[in-house]
Amino acid sequence: MRSDVAMPDYIRIRVFPDEKQHLKEAAQKRGISLSELIRSKTLPAKDCEVAA
Repeated sequence: MRSDVAMPDYIRIRVFPDEKQHLKEAAQKRGISLSELIRSKTLPAKDCEVAA
């Protein structure tokens, strides 16, 4: 996990069920969590644990 402390401010992303399933499958193929997948695609590589 990225942090030992619960994050008080979550960002919610709305997607259709089929899109969510696709994202989950993509994360699973890479062996990472859905959150890590989203971070790797949106944050600069130096700021996230999993570089794209």
